[in-house]
Amino acid sequence: MSSSTSSMSSVASSSQQLAEPPASRRILLPVDGSKHSDRAVSWFLANLYRPGDFAVLAFVLEPPHRAPTEPHLSSVGDDFVQEGNRAYSEGLKEAARLKAKFYQACREAGVPEAQLHFQELVGSKAGDTLVRYVEESSISCVVIGSRGLGKLRRTFLGSVSEHLLHNAGCAVIVCPGKKSKKESTAAEAAAAAAMPNGK
Repeated sequence: MSSSTSSMSSVASSSQQLAEPPASRRILLPVDGSKHSDRAVSWFLANLYRPGDFAVLAFVLEPPHRAPTEPHLSSVGDDFVQEGNRAYSEGLKEAARLKAKFYQACREAGVPEAQLHFQELVGSKAGDTLVRYVEESSISCVVIGSRGLGKLRRTFLGSVSEHLLHNAGCAVIVCPGKKSKKESTAAEAAAAAAMPNGK
């Protein structure tokens, strides 16, 4: 093969590589029913989403209570278990409501349903539960609200986002509350710098 033919093959190969689409990104969107998690999902759809992204909406449920094993606590055990099971049941209902709500919002924004997944996670500590899911699910980026308090959990969203910032092994974008234009621009710049395959 002549040097010119070899050169042309090399150029063709390089062009083919450049034409390949970027790898699909897996974006985790923790939701808790608060307006702040709503805002984070809206921000993702408006500023970060690109065709091919796989969006994972995650809702963390408190685990159902188990009856205490100590005999002297048996009198309060039934109430304890019933209350825990009631909260878990309400959590499942809230998860179903949020799934329908956010699936509709994502479809309206042009995200194919095949690129959506709603994940119910069970854990007493939302931050640790989400970090574990990030590690096990090849998540590229987390988009979360800066603060808020869901209807069912007592954990403030702000403490969860801070925990993710320090412990998740991927980019974490924390969306501020009522953003000024300057804050919005800063968040978009941080997102572009953090993502391995920018928008």
